[in-house]
Amino acid sequence: MGSSNSGFWIAIVLAVIAALAMIYLVVNGVRYNRRPEGVSNMSALFSPSNRRFWIMAAFPILAWMAVGFDYYDRHESVPIIAGLPVIASWGTGGKPFTYTMTINAAPLGQFKNKFKIMEIVRNNFSNVDRLSDKAIEKSQVYAIEGETIVLQHQSEQKLRFVVGQPNIVEFDLVLVPSQISANDIASLSDVAKSGGRILGSVPQVLVGASPAKVDGSQH
Repeated sequence: MGSSNSGFWIAIVLAVIAALAMIYLVVNGVRYNRRPEGVSNMSALFSPSNRRFWIMAAFPILAWMAVGFDYYDRHESVPIIAGLPVIASWGTGGKPFTYTMTINAAPLGQFKNKFKIMEIVRNNFSNVDRLSDKAIEKSQVYAIEGETIVLQHQSEQKLRFVVGQPNIVEFDLVLVPSQISANDIASLSDVAKSGGRILGSVPQVLVGASPAKVDGSQH
C-alpha cells in the first residue's frame, strides 16, 4: 500500500520535471517561425533542428498518461487506501500454529457493501514469483464490520521453510469481491483477476523448522 502511494507521487514529480523541460525547449529550442524563405511553417516545425524538441515533448506526454492510468486504476477500479494504518498488527503463534492479522476496519468502510477481506501468507523466496506462488496459507473471507477485525488462519503446513535459517514470511491483506470465496484464490495473482486488490503486505522473520512440524516454538 505504501509503496503504491510512493510510486504515484514519484510519477507526479517526474511528470512535472518533464513538463518543465518541455517548456524550456519551447522557449529556447523551437524556432520554426524563423524559417528560411520558401520553407513552410510545417516543414520548419519538423525540421532536424527541432527534432530534439519532439523527442523531449514525448516524455511528459507519456509521464502524464502513466499518472492518468494510475489515477484511474486507483479510483475507478478499487481505490487504494493510501497512508491509512489498516494493518494494526500481525504475527504467528499458538497451538495449533496460527497466522494472525489485526485490521483497523474504519478506513475500509467504503468497501463493505461489495467487498470482503482475507489474509494470505507465503514465504518470501527470491527465486519464487510472488504473484504466481501457490504455496500459500489463506484465511476464509471476512465481512468488513465494526472497528477492528482479527483475521486468523490455522497452519495447514503448506509453507516451505529452510531448516535452521531465518525465513521471511509475507502477510498480505487482500480485498476481494463479496461473491468470491477463499477457494477461488490459489495465488496472489487471483486477487486481481477476481476484481480485488492487495491492500498491504508486511513481513515477519521465522526461524525455519521442518515443514512437517510447524508449531509455535519456531518464532
